[in-house]
Amino acid sequence: MRRFPNVAAIIAIIFVLAIVSACSNTNGNSNSSVPSDKPSNSDPKPSNSDPKPTEETPAPVDPASLKGEIVWNTPWSQYFPEQHKNLIADFNKVYPNIKVTLNIEPIEVLLAANTPPDLALNFALSIQQVEDGLLEDLTPYVKADPSMNLDSFMEGPINSYKMNGGLYGMPWFADGYFPLAYNKKILEQLGITEIPEIKNLTDLGEFFKKFWTLNNGSYDFVGEDPAYGTFGLSTALYNYAFLNGADSTTFYNPETKKVGFNDPKIVGALEWMIDFNKQHIDKKARDALFAQVPEGVHPFKAGKQAVGFFVMSSAADFAQSPDVDLGLAPMPTEMLRSGGIGVSMLKMSKNKEIAWTFLKWLTATEEGANSLGTHFNFFSAKKEYSWLKDTASKDPIAQSYGDALARAGKPTPTLPVNSAPVLAELVDKVYSGEVSPKQYLDHVTKVLQQQVDEYYAQKK
Repeated sequence: MRRFPNVAAIIAIIFVLAIVSACSNTNGNSNSSVPSDKPSNSDPKPSNSDPKPTEETPAPVDPASLKGEIVWNTPWSQYFPEQHKNLIADFNKVYPNIKVTLNIEPIEVLLAANTPPDLALNFALSIQQVEDGLLEDLTPYVKADPSMNLDSFMEGPINSYKMNGGLYGMPWFADGYFPLAYNKKILEQLGITEIPEIKNLTDLGEFFKKFWTLNNGSYDFVGEDPAYGTFGLSTALYNYAFLNGADSTTFYNPETKKVGFNDPKIVGALEWMIDFNKQHIDKKARDALFAQVPEGVHPFKAGKQAVGFFVMSSAADFAQSPDVDLGLAPMPTEMLRSGGIGVSMLKMSKNKEIAWTFLKWLTATEEGANSLGTHFNFFSAKKEYSWLKDTASKDPIAQSYGDALARAGKPTPTLPVNSAPVLAELVDKVYSGEVSPKQYLDHVTKVLQQQVDEYYAQKK
């Protein structure tokens, strides 16, 4: 296994710490000032066509007059400390008297101690988070704010935080999983002058195996290992299952409330992933190659990995290496999955007005979007902003990732229960061969279906 820190670790932490409703035994009372026009579930979703409040538009508020402190729970801050510092500094240029404190503790620990954060990074909105009352519905805030226009967001990211007629988070950044990154220097050594057209898993496997060739018992470089991927088995499974004909409702159909992880399309994808790992990868030789890479440096950046799927900021970092001549190739639209991360306000927040001020700046303003692009090199979920136009449009890396984002139409599967522990339970046995992919996915389906049934039975 890889021994270097990378974005996989970050995403894993976020996923594990994603807000789960099991932690939310609270009535959510607060003494903060909150807009009073709370909508019912039948209220229309806000957009630029929604009528504004009938009251006279309030006079603009001097940003310097807003004072207070909020806590933002974001595990990312331990991996991107300077980026967060610079982003908050940009916010304080506009709102000098609002202090934003970063927190990385597990959300369940904070809730159990009755010290909830005001805002929290939310990897994926879940039914439990909403139905158990953990999160604040932002609909009234949007309706009461003349400057807010939800149509300014990309449709996929903003819709991922809508549920039951409410809005339970704001999308912060968006991405599409992913163009294929490749090192032209390695491909030239192999006489590969172009990336072949990829139509299915067979095509992808034929291409990937070119980079797993032993030379006197060792690897000079390696390729992508589909069984692990950049972000672990579950994320890789979604992507490869999509290429194999699945979509989000194949995994879980919210209309029928049926779990389908053992669907043949998903089983076939996992079998392909595991078979590739067993047939083409010498783990001892791979680990020996990775041992040559300096600590903290990704093998791709060190010129030891030929191809792979990475977030845009990693690709941009790799491109600076003298050992890399970066190329990016588009993947089939069928494989591309829309993704990203948002930020939610907790119902228990004691500083909701100030929390909304920061949340709006972070996700919905030109300044916030530009700050994200400048310091993190990520796409905002907003459709238009100057960094995207002036910087990203001139950057071939950003252009490639922007193309993937524009074409990514399949959302990440969302269940009303936390699937992560169930997916992780037998993963090691799948890798070792003790459990077949079909047995593993049958188990995942059975357990998750039981949890879903129990969840809805409790709601009756």
